[in-house]
Amino acid sequence: YEIVLASDDDKKIFAIDGIKGEKIWEKEIRDNPTHWPFVSLNYRVYFSDDSQTVRALNLQTGREMWSLDMDDHIAPAIHLSKDEDTLFVPMVNGQIVALDVAKKDKVEKKWTYEAPGELESPMIDDLKNSMIYFCSGMENTNYKGDLDEEQDEELGSVFCLGVNYQGEEVWRVPFDDA
Repeated sequence: YEIVLASDDDKKIFAIDGIKGEKIWEKEIRDNPTHWPFVSLNYRVYFSDDSQTVRALNLQTGREMWSLDMDDHIAPAIHLSKDEDTLFVPMVNGQIVALDVAKKDKVEKKWTYEAPGELESPMIDDLKNSMIYFCSGMENTNYKGDLDEEQDEELGSVFCLGVNYQGEEVWRVPFDDA
């Protein structure tokens, strides 16, 4: 059967049978889900919530498989790699945190990349070449909306990271050069 996921304002996630329209399970979450899920072929649901936490649920049962406190606000567009072994979590402080999600009930940080400025776009995963691409620093504001004057020279760039090389920067092109 097909599973449709939804959330409400009461901090709950629902799984609904997409054919029959029947609720399969309901899960109360400590804080509202903020960045909506990625469902992998191995029946996991990944999402973040208002408490700065990334979580994984079993798609069929709603059981929490693991959670990880990220210690800062999570930006939109968490991204699951095409091989489904890595979850890329963009942070509003400009970090990209790569999480190893290959194990069923365990998550570990693989690496962290410090981008200048806030991440501004979803990541694009190039599995064949082991790269991810993203934009950063378009407005270069911190989470409170204040301009970050220390990074003015880094405003607006497209980045490429080598994901098999611990998130090392392969190249960057400033928008005025693109």
